[in-house]
Parts: sequence; structure tokens; C-alpha cells
Amino acid sequence: MKHALLNREFGPVQTVVVLGVGRGGTSCVAGTLRALGICMGEDPHPLKHEWSPVAYSDKEGLLADVTAGNIGHMDEKHAIWGWKSPRDIFVLDQILALLRRPGFVMVTRDITEVALSGESYMGIPPDLVLY
Repeated sequence: MKHALLNREFGPVQTVVVLGVGRGGTSCVAGTLRALGICMGEDPHPLKHEWSPVAYSDKEGLLADVTAGNIGHMDEKHAIWGWKSPRDIFVLDQILALLRRPGFVMVTRDITEVALSGESYMGIPPDLVLY
């Protein structure tokens, strides 16, 4: 297993954000964090362990006020909490300042394994996943 710990000098993490591609292992990591007692959302998906404080609108995109309220609510309720939602990587620059002592878990997986997993779970041919 390959891993890296970066910026440990910043102290203990209070907000954990799990990032990675679909079929890459993010559900396993988020589920493990939940099993270790870290709140991974108000009502996370029971199998994917997916939940997000980030609020979106079809017309307006990121709803900054609602998102800030959701994050503040989680900060008040939990000493350590986090979430896993793959699409949130595209708004991290907009919400980073709202996060209390964030730590990011970047899940990576061999691309061949991702392609085989896509075939196994979703019936997508590996060459299409690799494309």
C-alpha cells in the first residue's frame, strides 16, 4: 500500500473530506471512518457512506449561505466530522475557508482495478471505463 501524510504539523484534523474517483475505494474509506466513530454526515447513504454539507441549486450552482449554515451546524454538533461526496472536489476552492481544521483523504486506486470494478458492479466494459 502506498500512502503519504502531509502537513502533519498543522495539528489534529477536525473536518475530514474524502475525495477520489468513482469505484476507487472512497466508500470503503468513508465507511471505515464511520466505524471508527467519526460522524460522516447527518444521514449518509448506508452502503456508499455518501453525504455532503454542500448545497447545490440546478440554476445557481453552489448555494453558499446554505452550505455555510450546514458546515456551521456540523461544527457545533461534532468535535470531528467529515463527508464523502465526489462532486464536491469542484467547489473546494469556494468552501475551504469555511472548514475547521480540514484534512483531506485522497483515495487512489490502480486504473486497471477501477476499470474491472466498473465492469463487475455496473456492467461497463473495461475499455470504456479506461476511455
